[in-house]
Amino acid sequence: MSNLFKPEMTLQEMNDILEGYCLNHKGSLILAIKIFPVTEEDYQLLKSRIKGYVNYTGDVSAYFEVRLCILITWIFGEFFQNKSLSKVFTKDMMKLPQHHLKSYFGMFAATMIEYNLDTFGEDYEDMNSICNIIHKHAGL
Repeated sequence: MSNLFKPEMTLQEMNDILEGYCLNHKGSLILAIKIFPVTEEDYQLLKSRIKGYVNYTGDVSAYFEVRLCILITWIFGEFFQNKSLSKVFTKDMMKLPQHHLKSYFGMFAATMIEYNLDTFGEDYEDMNSICNIIHKHAGL
């Protein structure tokens, strides 16, 4: 399988590519691991770009522009590491101020709805349910 992303791409360009895959599956619930042809190299590139983006912006509202990249990075992180990263994310998220946490939950919910990603009947407004959804999207 060839790589989906090129090293010179911006995070926004990567997000646009991922959005294209969602648009091609409009009308049916999406299981991320099945429709996004993300290679391990793609995952590493996404992870690196997001880390740089987070360090650069520091503004939670800026993450909304690349929220699909953030979500896909988490899903494929679990897939390629073949384990749940939920404990790590939960620990990190619980350190955030309440208003930031609420913003992230809202961003997650908006992403799931807008891109028609399967929630597997889980509520997506608490950390445990979000972790369950991510875990299932990773095929674990």
